[in-house]
Amino acid sequence: MAKGVQLKGGNQAKLVLQALQKNLDADTLRKNMRKGAKVIADEARQNTNATDPSGELGKAVGVINDPDDRTGVQVAARRGKRYEKGYIAHIVEYGAAPHIIRAKKGKKLAFKHGDKTVVVDEVSHPGIKARPFMRPAWETKKDAALNRIKEGLKKEIGDFGSKYKKAKMR
Repeated sequence: MAKGVQLKGGNQAKLVLQALQKNLDADTLRKNMRKGAKVIADEARQNTNATDPSGELGKAVGVINDPDDRTGVQVAARRGKRYEKGYIAHIVEYGAAPHIIRAKKGKKLAFKHGDKTVVVDEVSHPGIKARPFMRPAWETKKDAALNRIKEGLKKEIGDFGSKYKKAKMR
């Protein structure tokens, strides 16, 4: 007949795990995910310096909350008035094939060429070579980012353990 294993303190362990689950809520997890994502965002910003000496694209790179995941975050190029170059990030990252740019019906395209303004119906864009900055940031810093997340969660769990022991001793 096989001998079973007897676990003592199972109810207490269950209570501790339930309390830990409450302590590691979505906000705590997201906070630590942001710390890890910041490592990658900082590297991506550095990578944009060669591509955009003005620094505007780098300023657009940041950590944003994932709208589909309460604990998730994303490293992305933000767009809007404060981030003038954020809207071109995907073109810089992946490049663009040569293409024709046509004016909308009843409109014209106008641009400066030297000191003259040129007005045309269409232009032939030569395309742009890809100059990745996000993917290399991910590839070089993913381990450091994961370690930052682990360190933060270990600290949260350790802090919880200390608080739990003190509470039990009272």
